[in-house]
Amino acid sequence: LGAPLCCLGGDKVSWCPPQVTLIPTFDSLVMHEWYQETHERQQELGITVLGSNSTVAMQDETFPACKVEF
Repeated sequence: LGAPLCCLGGDKVSWCPPQVTLIPTFDSLVMHEWYQETHERQQELGITVLGSNSTVAMQDETFPACKVEF
Protein backbone atom coordinates (compact mmCIF):
# COMPACT_ATOMS: atom_id res chain seq x y z
CA LEU A 1 0.00 0.00 0.00
CA GLY A 2 2.81 2.43 0.80
CA ALA A 3 4.56 2.27 -2.59
CA PRO A 4 1.47 3.09 -4.71
CA LEU A 5 0.64 5.98 -2.39
CA CYS A 6 4.16 7.37 -2.75
CA CYS A 7 3.97 7.10 -6.55
CA LEU A 8 0.68 8.99 -6.62
CA GLY A 9 2.35 12.34 -5.95
CA GLY A 10 4.98 11.88 -8.64
CA ASP A 11 2.53 10.68 -11.27
CA LYS A 12 -0.14 13.25 -10.43
CA VAL A 13 1.99 16.09 -11.81
CA SER A 14 1.30 14.95 -15.39
CA TRP A 15 -2.46 14.30 -15.01
CA CYS A 16 -5.37 16.37 -16.26
CA PRO A 17 -7.67 17.54 -14.78
CA PRO A 18 -5.65 18.95 -11.93
CA GLN A 19 -8.01 17.90 -9.08
CA VAL A 20 -7.94 14.30 -7.76
CA THR A 21 -9.98 12.84 -4.90
CA LEU A 22 -8.70 9.71 -3.16
CA ILE A 23 -11.19 7.64 -1.13
CA PRO A 24 -9.52 4.69 0.63
CA THR A 25 -11.64 1.53 0.86
CA PHE A 26 -10.45 0.83 4.40
CA ASP A 27 -8.65 2.59 7.23
CA SER A 28 -5.00 1.71 7.90
CA LEU A 29 -1.93 2.94 9.75
CA VAL A 30 -0.01 3.16 6.45
CA MET A 31 -2.68 5.46 5.02
CA HIS A 32 -2.59 7.71 8.10
CA GLU A 33 1.21 7.92 7.97
CA TRP A 34 1.23 8.70 4.25
CA TYR A 35 -1.42 11.38 4.73
CA GLN A 36 0.51 13.07 7.54
CA GLU A 37 3.87 12.88 5.76
CA THR A 38 2.60 14.21 2.41
CA HIS A 39 -0.26 16.54 3.36
CA GLU A 40 1.49 19.71 2.15
CA ARG A 41 2.43 18.09 -1.15
CA GLN A 42 -1.14 16.81 -1.60
CA GLN A 43 -2.43 20.36 -1.32
CA GLU A 44 0.12 21.63 -3.85
CA LEU A 45 -0.90 18.92 -6.34
CA GLY A 46 -4.67 19.25 -5.84
CA ILE A 47 -5.09 15.84 -4.18
CA THR A 48 -7.98 15.57 -1.73
CA VAL A 49 -8.04 12.56 0.60
CA LEU A 50 -11.39 11.66 2.15
CA GLY A 51 -11.97 9.30 5.06
CA SER A 52 -12.71 5.65 4.35
CA ASN A 53 -16.13 6.12 5.96
CA SER A 54 -17.16 8.83 3.47
CA THR A 55 -20.57 8.82 1.83
CA VAL A 56 -21.65 9.90 -1.63
CA ALA A 57 -24.99 11.46 -2.55
CA MET A 58 -26.17 10.86 -6.09
CA GLN A 59 -29.65 10.97 -7.61
CA ASP A 60 -31.29 11.54 -4.20
CA GLU A 61 -29.53 8.50 -2.71
CA THR A 62 -26.72 8.37 -0.15
CA PHE A 63 -24.35 5.41 0.02
CA PRO A 64 -20.82 4.59 1.25
CA ALA A 65 -18.04 5.80 -1.05
CA CYS A 66 -15.99 2.66 -1.45
CA LYS A 67 -14.74 2.40 -5.03
CA VAL A 68 -13.29 4.68 -7.67
CA GLU A 69 -12.87 3.43 -11.24
CA PHE A 70 -10.78 5.03 -13.97
